[in-house]
Amino acid sequence: MLQSKTQWKKKKLKDICDDIFAGGTPSTNISSYWENGQIIWIPSGLIQDCVIDKNNAVHRITELGLARSSAKIIKENTTLLAMTGATCGKTAFLTFPAAANQSVMAFETSEINPKFLYYLFQENKEYILKFQAGGAQAGINKSTCSNFEFYFLKDKEKQNQIVNILSTCDKVIEKTEKTIEKYKQIKAGMMQDLFTRGVDANGKLRPTYEQSPNLYKYSEELDRYIPRDWYIKRLDEIAVILSGKDYKGNPKGNCNIPIYGTGGIMGYTTIPLYSGPAVLTGRKGSINTPYYVEGDFWNVDTIFCMKMLDDNDALWFYYQIYITDMIKYNEATGVPSTTSKTLNKILFAVPQPSEQIKIAQYIVKIDEKIEAEEQYLNKYKQIKQGLMKRLLTPPADAEIVEE
Repeated sequence: MLQSKTQWKKKKLKDICDDIFAGGTPSTNISSYWENGQIIWIPSGLIQDCVIDKNNAVHRITELGLARSSAKIIKENTTLLAMTGATCGKTAFLTFPAAANQSVMAFETSEINPKFLYYLFQENKEYILKFQAGGAQAGINKSTCSNFEFYFLKDKEKQNQIVNILSTCDKVIEKTEKTIEKYKQIKAGMMQDLFTRGVDANGKLRPTYEQSPNLYKYSEELDRYIPRDWYIKRLDEIAVILSGKDYKGNPKGNCNIPIYGTGGIMGYTTIPLYSGPAVLTGRKGSINTPYYVEGDFWNVDTIFCMKMLDDNDALWFYYQIYITDMIKYNEATGVPSTTSKTLNKILFAVPQPSEQIKIAQYIVKIDEKIEAEEQYLNKYKQIKQGLMKRLLTPPADAEIVEE
């Protein structure tokens, strides 16, 4: 870690960069600018506070497209900044030569470690966004960003140390994100199998229809084969749909009962409307995001509560709704919305309650792994944020030098 009494200098970007320039976009109406192109071209959508993965840079332009547009080759190891649109203020680090569009500004520098600048941009995003100007498509221009002023460590070797520390954090974060994505893919495949094949008495996944056709029967309602001992049921044979209510008239006091809307928990109140286990699914708004709830809760009128009938397992049914495309039951042309009458008609292939529980347990195990990795990811993101604040800001006893 860095020792005290470090020397820092305050400089404008135009004074530490060899070149600052925006990219350009060749005309998309001229095929010879794009077809069979060999020059990687970076759209601003890839500027996501990340080191750009070459595998994600799928766009290519030709030498002719480069020559007949304002696009320009950016050197490898250059920091980029998104200047307009949804990614405005986000940064990226380019490790290979490429061109970029006009919403991307490149900062080529040999005076400082270029990746040090990449991390400075991340740490100072709020400062950068203060300089946005314009209307609906607000942005930052070259003149403005050239005059951005930051503190830089004078000693380049110390810059390198900081870059190495933060890059190590980034590697852990990237590895964890890939692990989460892998588990999510496993979960998706697992759920597809579990809700079409189910599990046998020993808790093992059933063979497929092709492997053991005697274990299956054909469902005309669903137009597919289902396990022989499963039933086809309407939603209203599995659960009862209960409407939500406005909570604003509830008594005042100790608010510890979660209030659910279509976006999840939106606050807390004093008394429950229902008690779990239950499945919540949107009536209006985000109708494709269900929630599984245990304990007391309140749901507002934009989200339905589903309470299980007979011995049906609520957690199994939550996962069943999770993989169901509820958008198909949208009845509005504007904000998505549906009705209990429509939902009650949805058909499901339903196993016995004991098998429902086993199916849910399989999925819970992978969800627990995903949750653990997400907690680990959040921990390292917080560690990185703390390190950036500490390492990219002059300490109280720093020496500010003039040049």
